[in-house]
Amino acid sequence: MNAQAIFKIENISISFGGLQAVDDCCFDIKSGEIFSLIGPNGAGKTTIFNMINALYKPDSGRILLEGQDLVPLKPHQIAKRGIARTFQNIELFNQMTVMENVLIGRHFFFKSGVLANFLCLAGVVSEEKQNIHQALEILDFLELESYRNSPGNFPHTFSKALEIIDRVKIGKSRR
Repeated sequence: MNAQAIFKIENISISFGGLQAVDDCCFDIKSGEIFSLIGPNGAGKTTIFNMINALYKPDSGRILLEGQDLVPLKPHQIAKRGIARTFQNIELFNQMTVMENVLIGRHFFFKSGVLANFLCLAGVVSEEKQNIHQALEILDFLELESYRNSPGNFPHTFSKALEIIDRVKIGKSRR
């Protein structure tokens, strides 16, 4: 049985001036699959990630998440769909707990605005409880729940994992 691809890159290309940075790149990722993009410096890996996150618009091709083309979307719209990237430098708040770091990373998924939160308007408390519940599910899914109240200054590999989950949405359909 062939699993359906949940993420596809179809014939994306981009050039900068006269330099062809990515030429007709194609791949797909199926549910549950671990996928790597490797190559030498200058091969276009970062450019592909920048196109996926809408920092660059491809000259041609499509980027599909569950059949929806991401190319016309803005970076924040793509992040709301659960696609984000991380960098070599870790971006965590070391003075905060694991749970607080995860909740800060979930700000894209909050529906209420800053003013509503400041004034504790109707719905803000239930939304906060819902986001805490989702953060706990994420930590439990990744077997990190026992660290939720731990303060910062973690080993590098743990910090990297926390930074990644800080940026993603794990829904029941993604498990």
